[in-house]
Amino acid sequence: MATAKKQKNGKWIKRFRYKTIDGEWKDTCVVGSTKAECEAKYIRFMSDLEARAEMRNLNLRQLFNLYITAAALYLKHSSLKSANDVLKLHVLPYFENRQVSSLTLRDIERWKKIIEEKNFKFKYKSKIYCAFTKLLNYGMKHEYITRNVVSLAGNFRNDEIVEEQPVWTLEQFKKVYAVIDNPTFRAYFTFLFFTGCRKNEATCLTWHDFDKDYLSVTINKTLNRKGCDNGAKWEITTPKTKRSNRRILLPDCLRAELSQYHNWCKDYDGFSDDCFVFGITEPLVEQTIRRKLDEYATKAGVPRIKVHNLRHSHDSYLRSVGIDKFAISAIAGRTPRITEDTYLHIYDVERDATRLAIDTDLPQ
Repeated sequence: MATAKKQKNGKWIKRFRYKTIDGEWKDTCVVGSTKAECEAKYIRFMSDLEARAEMRNLNLRQLFNLYITAAALYLKHSSLKSANDVLKLHVLPYFENRQVSSLTLRDIERWKKIIEEKNFKFKYKSKIYCAFTKLLNYGMKHEYITRNVVSLAGNFRNDEIVEEQPVWTLEQFKKVYAVIDNPTFRAYFTFLFFTGCRKNEATCLTWHDFDKDYLSVTINKTLNRKGCDNGAKWEITTPKTKRSNRRILLPDCLRAELSQYHNWCKDYDGFSDDCFVFGITEPLVEQTIRRKLDEYATKAGVPRIKVHNLRHSHDSYLRSVGIDKFAISAIAGRTPRITEDTYLHIYDVERDATRLAIDTDLPQ
């Protein structure tokens, strides 16, 4: 075994060879002010090396447990549950007892073929891929592995033909509006069509989120119904993205609808502005929203669409009246980085024009 030697400058140095966790031999040294310090650094180096080697022996189940525990500190509860479920269903059954560092590209390609044969939609396959990639990225960050073979293998192939999502024109929405006999659903669907909000952003609103005379609404939260703490039916959490925090100016037709609806809500026993706008005592139920939208579409004689497609209908309507795509993206709260930078200058100038452009008369 090499011993520490004193140098002309008074420092002590110990040169030695060691085997890396990848099996390669390398030369290195440690330096100390005294022989004891030099030897202590050598022992610490070798101990760290052994610890890293032990970490490389982790199997995928052990890495999964470490990752989920760490992710719980920064992921939303719903996102954590989604990652947990996907990995347990589609990754652990195949690699649970495999040493993480032993995974190869060939292993991943075989796994991808098995997942492909399940005929999942590309969106779901991509979700599986992303969850697996994030798990191994965590392993790399904490030096359990030196490369991410899932990322190297790449995402699943997307051979799907993108189906055009049906949307409603303004005239079709007016037909639906005319047959809605429930004040809550009339206000709710009108709000979605004229603001482009996500359905769960709207269902958790209270009257405090509107400013005086309903000139604008502040979107800074969303409703989650999946994997809530303590078995709760729902919870209010932060929006989908940072850009989802936004203020939307409301057209006069929607302001009039909300004012009339607010007056109707006041007759409800125990009502206050702390109540949910759409649902009063608790948010509207998702299944009921879908059922009602289908019911009113059938009555109005227009194509049935998903509730989320009211958001797309809003975008299409804005495009039809000449609103700039950057302003549309910003209003919708799903702006790419380049649009975020541009929007800061565009919206302040054009927001009043946007509000006036989409104003319309609704059926009486």
